[in-house]
Amino acid sequence: MQNRIATLREGWYDDLRRHRGDHSVTLPPRYARDRRQVIEAIEQRYVRRLARAAQHRIAWFAAFELTMAGQWHAHLLLGGTQGLPQRKIQKAWTDGIMSVDT
Repeated sequence: MQNRIATLREGWYDDLRRHRGDHSVTLPPRYARDRRQVIEAIEQRYVRRLARAAQHRIAWFAAFELTMAGQWHAHLLLGGTQGLPQRKIQKAWTDGIMSVDT
């Protein structure tokens, strides 16, 4: 089992190395939610708003983390956002305070 996990992990790392992201963001939801609700907020609202602002599709990859307080938040790698100012990337997330890195 450990070998399968290591192989899977290496595959993900190799894949991510080929896809350079334009921005990375941390999205903590304002209200306590389960992971599915956080995913829905990202897919149905945040990424759509970004795509509308950029006027093209946005690629994204997310890693989800459960805080000690029992709340989910997400770390996203975004592609296709190079033309968007940081404030637009922040403004698209209306579910709480977020951080953006380039």
